[in-house]
Amino acid sequence: MLVERILDLDPDSLGGHAYLAYVDAIRWGEHGESEGLKEEAKKHLAAVARLGRVHSHAYAAEAYLRFYGGDALGALEELKKVMAGPEGASALLHGVLGVLEMQAGDLDAAREALAIARQERELGRAEHDLVAG
Repeated sequence: MLVERILDLDPDSLGGHAYLAYVDAIRWGEHGESEGLKEEAKKHLAAVARLGRVHSHAYAAEAYLRFYGGDALGALEELKKVMAGPEGASALLHGVLGVLEMQAGDLDAAREALAIARQERELGRAEHDLVAG
């Protein structure tokens, strides 16, 4: 994967670690792949924390790990708190919220979150997906 090669060149790449955490969390949680992916996601999130900056893909990864780790309500509450805070929301985070609400069975809330995600994309706010905050 290209991002892994980026980390070979720059082990302190915030975006690289955040994106890999996100991908690993999805592969583990939604796709049911190995537990090793969960640990890899946590490793990348620890690197993001060490770098001391925020990134929307890291927030998304944390939500997926918590949700599929058994704390669905906590994952949704924390994600909503992040989105309401100074880091703000993005099309990515609204999309993640919609997916998780759908998985939790709240289809009305999921539809609303996904509609907002679509609007954010259409308004050209995709750049906010790279770094929230």
